[in-house]
Amino acid sequence: MINSKFEETQSQKINRTICIGLGGTGRDVLMQIRRLIVDRYGDFKQLPVVSFVHIDTDKATSNITGLRTGNTYHGVDLRFSDAEKVAATMTRSEVDNLTKELSRKASNFDGSPGVYSNISSWFPPQLLKNLKAIDEGAQVIRPVGRLAFFHNYRKIKAAIESAEQRTRGHESFMIRHNWSVENKLNIFVVGSLCGGTGSGVFLDVAYCLRQMYGNDGAQIVGYLIISPELYGNAPDKNANAYAALKELNYYATAGTTFKAEYDLQNLEFVEESRPPFEYVYLVSNRTAKDYRILEKSKLCNIIAHKITLDFAGELAPIVTAQRDNFLQHLIQTDEHPRPNVQRYLTFGLAEIYFPRDIAVQVSLNRIKIKLVNFWLEGKGQSADPNNLLAGFLDRWYERGRNENGFVNKLQQATTDGSKSFTNALSSWKNRLETNIAEIQNRDERQEVISQLGREIRTEFRKVQPGETESSRGLWFTSLQQQRDRIITEYIKDIDRYLTELLTPNNFNFSLTNSRAWLEALTTELNKSYRELEDRINSMGQIHSIEAVERKWKDTQQTIEDIESKKGLFPRDKQKTNSVQEEANRIVGQVSKLIQDNYEFSLYREALTIVKALQYHLAELTTKASELNYILSKVKEYYDKEEKNFKLRNVDDMSGEAIFTDADTDDCYNNLLPDRDRTAQLALVSSKITEKIGLGESLTSCLDRGVVDEHNLQEEISLVVDGMFGSRSISTVQSAVKRFLESYSLSDRAIRLEQIIRESEPLLPLNLSDPYFYNDTGKTLNIIGFKDTDKPEITQFKNILFKDLGIPDSDLSLFYDYRVIK
Repeated sequence: MINSKFEETQSQKINRTICIGLGGTGRDVLMQIRRLIVDRYGDFKQLPVVSFVHIDTDKATSNITGLRTGNTYHGVDLRFSDAEKVAATMTRSEVDNLTKELSRKASNFDGSPGVYSNISSWFPPQLLKNLKAIDEGAQVIRPVGRLAFFHNYRKIKAAIESAEQRTRGHESFMIRHNWSVENKLNIFVVGSLCGGTGSGVFLDVAYCLRQMYGNDGAQIVGYLIISPELYGNAPDKNANAYAALKELNYYATAGTTFKAEYDLQNLEFVEESRPPFEYVYLVSNRTAKDYRILEKSKLCNIIAHKITLDFAGELAPIVTAQRDNFLQHLIQTDEHPRPNVQRYLTFGLAEIYFPRDIAVQVSLNRIKIKLVNFWLEGKGQSADPNNLLAGFLDRWYERGRNENGFVNKLQQATTDGSKSFTNALSSWKNRLETNIAEIQNRDERQEVISQLGREIRTEFRKVQPGETESSRGLWFTSLQQQRDRIITEYIKDIDRYLTELLTPNNFNFSLTNSRAWLEALTTELNKSYRELEDRINSMGQIHSIEAVERKWKDTQQTIEDIESKKGLFPRDKQKTNSVQEEANRIVGQVSKLIQDNYEFSLYREALTIVKALQYHLAELTTKASELNYILSKVKEYYDKEEKNFKLRNVDDMSGEAIFTDADTDDCYNNLLPDRDRTAQLALVSSKITEKIGLGESLTSCLDRGVVDEHNLQEEISLVVDGMFGSRSISTVQSAVKRFLESYSLSDRAIRLEQIIRESEPLLPLNLSDPYFYNDTGKTLNIIGFKDTDKPEITQFKNILFKDLGIPDSDLSLFYDYRVIK
């Protein structure tokens, strides 16, 4: 029994590591490795000694993850940074220039080497005719893939050097996190030999790594997929794999030398007699007993698990030590009359595992659904819109009064100095009436009457319309100024109250309540609009200065008649009384006209206020409806995602995934407990709105163009995954316990034996071939699980030892149940 249990204080050893992916398959494996790191450690930053380089002739491949979980996982963007990806492409003009040069003779007229002599020595000339831009892959043509490598050699070399530099200088950080960094460099090269990119560049990549780091003790390990069946099983895929294996076998044989000139200008060349890799794993999609993997993504995931185990798993020291023991067998040749090298490895891996990523994805998706529901419905409370309206209108005016609230507000706000219109008009009228009452004789009558005309005209002009402020009456100008101020103030009040309603910490928070309030306020404004319109229609038209002039002219004539008719007025006092009566009458009439004009303008401007508020409310209502639609679509998307997650085949590893609805429920409740659910949803909401740009309220989402279904969904996913994804690291279920619960006593051993068969090496080797050199020391079997005193572990051991007859030398007690061969 190999016991790999570590004490809590003992640091786990790790080497500086570079993972290099070639082509689309290389990307898929690297992305799975990145996902595994995030799944276990929370972020790439927790393993800074591990770096990545992706090399591809398809410029678009590196920009997406290709994972079922999308581009982000637990809030971490898994996509490669610019420093981690190399687009090994050639433009049409670059290809045309190359074709033109290679189509000439191999040397110039003076006998000197041609510009591309380092390429013409190996590139098939028959391919030149149809060679086009290389930016959408190598089109399953190995020489095209290699050509792209030569053309982009400097860029590829710089990316690898940068990746190696990124692994340095983290010893202190790693020690604090219970890691001990060894003074070694591991480089993993992974890709497929079936396509054009991986099969075309894998040897050049390996030998360039030899040139760069081979003399410093770096260990270069290759993982090469040789399963054309996973790529359509076309003849060209089979041919590529065969040719690549022939070349690999050739350079792995003693006495051969790999030569290549990559950069004639800077004299960059490689001449190496060592094999390309210290260790190279050849991996297919089936075992010798015909267990088959039908999906490329599953095989990539298995390889990713194996590579991750090599550099960061609990079994890494055991696997590494045992692999080093294979060296004596790797240098052995087979027993053929013409001996062939056997410098190749393969492996198999199966797990009984809890697919935490699925449980976490479903749980995170539920949180997103809960968040969107929270935005739409709040905590489930349904506020009475009339109560919301009443509370809001109290800020504007006292409800229930006979006069329209907007009229009162505008009238109170409109003043001339410290006087309201009513006070000013009353003072003016009282002053004139006092002057009229003080008339004693003819001279005073003439003086008052001469002033009265000017007073009437001056006062009436204060309520005259006009296009400009100079032509418009003082009171009309003041009404319009206050109208604009009140509109601005009331719009701010509406926006402020809506912001409060859409702030997650508000008791009445929800988009539904906000829309109900907007509708209630719209109804109130419509009512005010009808009242004001009816009142204005009942007033008739505004009075003009000409009407006043006519009345004044009539008054003057009457007063002149009084003064001229001597016989009727024997005494001067009687004339004075008659003139006073006529003067008071005209003052009253003009005062009434002034009052009418003012009220007409007052109600008209109040109506303008209501119109402006109606327009603003209509815009807000439309925006709220649009946001409601967007949220409904986002919720619909997340609802579909949950169904897809539940229907999704979790068969992404050999072995068995133990997964039930109860696991998802437990995970969800752990991530978002009932006790602080509302507070957490409010916190998530504020983080999303802050990223969009405005405070904590959802009103920041109302403006057109700020959010749409896609970017809101993206922001929600980023924030929710970021906040809750890291908490899911502690969400671990006992795979052994769940396995035992899933099967009856009689079926447990049967199923476990099936899983062990799935862990057979993923290469259908013919071990009975008469020329094959076989030895028991060439095989390593490991069964690992976390050793505890719990009953399920005891039962599990009994199945292994007693029912299946597994020798205890195959056991390694560690983190999970995993079989590696």
